[in-house]
Amino acid sequence: MKKILFTFLLAISASSAQAATVFLKGGGSLEGAIVSSTAGQTVIDTSQGRVSVDAARIERIDYGNAAPSPAAPPPAPGGYQEPGHQAPGYPPPPYARRRMVFEPRKNSLSIDFGLAAPLSSIDFSGIGGGSANNGDLGGLIGVQYLYLIKPRTSLGLEFNYYDRSFTDSPGLVPNSFAHVTGDSVLLLGDLKYSLTDQGSVRPYLLLGAGAHYTSTTVDAHPNPGFVWSDTLTSEGRRLVDGSVWGPAISVRLGLDLLFADPSVFGFEAGWTGLLNADYQPTAQGRALGLARTSETINFFTFAGRWGWNF
Repeated sequence: MKKILFTFLLAISASSAQAATVFLKGGGSLEGAIVSSTAGQTVIDTSQGRVSVDAARIERIDYGNAAPSPAAPPPAPGGYQEPGHQAPGYPPPPYARRRMVFEPRKNSLSIDFGLAAPLSSIDFSGIGGGSANNGDLGGLIGVQYLYLIKPRTSLGLEFNYYDRSFTDSPGLVPNSFAHVTGDSVLLLGDLKYSLTDQGSVRPYLLLGAGAHYTSTTVDAHPNPGFVWSDTLTSEGRRLVDGSVWGPAISVRLGLDLLFADPSVFGFEAGWTGLLNADYQPTAQGRALGLARTSETINFFTFAGRWGWNF
């Protein structure tokens, strides 16, 4: 009986097409002119257009001079509407989480601090001496710029400074105690390949090639009881003081940690070779029979890195 009465009232409202307010179950309402009504649905013209409402959603209909609802902003592309901008009379839609998509940053600038350990020796066996490490463990500092050309591949430049601390040798120069030291400046073009472009921990391989400018010095003091043969004195003398440009190559493995994007922290270790590292003897060195030699200085490097992606 109740359903029959409800259908009868809807039929009356459809024939009159008069202004009405349709109250919805669960809250909300629609205001406009009733176009048609059946037992299954009601069609109403609103200020936003014609709307069909299932009868099961209708709480009641009030007739009168209802004012049209204020215009609602058009829906966003894809049907999503921001909260607070849904059409009047409809309950708010479930919260829609929008996916945040970030474009990968193509530029990276970083600073390196670490250690450089020379792996090569300097040899004075030609004048009756021996060999010694070509300097000792020293500091490393560098600056690197990279540009992302593919999701895993970057190209760039880096500038490094390697310091070789003193190596003390009692046998490099005959009957003398020698000190070997030096430093190097490197300018390399880099190719960096990341093994993955996902996650916060990203291992990579880096290849570098370019030029270096390396200096080497060798100072010597006669052992107690010995003197220089040309002056019969025992003062300290600089036997080698050479600097030269040459090619440089580097192969390194590293780990980028992206826990604080856009900052990047990481670690890197590898090998660097400086070709044509020149030992230019001084006049006093030549007097002992030393000749100019060019050899490779091999380094093992380890560094920590802090960078910024932009």
